[in-house]
Amino acid sequence: MSWYYRVSHPRLCRSVDGPHGAPPVPQYAPAPVDDAPAEDAPQETALQRERRWRSMARGALETFLTRIDADRDDE
Repeated sequence: MSWYYRVSHPRLCRSVDGPHGAPPVPQYAPAPVDDAPAEDAPQETALQRERRWRSMARGALETFLTRIDADRDDE
């Protein structure tokens, strides 16, 4: 995602250090920390993985029950 940020956002300028007053040098803005790529994200713990899996299974079961018009109390 950082490549997208560099390509899609305008360049920012900063002054060059020096007494001669050189023109500003274009600099790309760094990607925000909140927009970190997935590979930089912290690894998922076993508990988080288990909760995510159970949530997906519960969602699939509820979708199936809704499609066949069943209630939880049906036998």
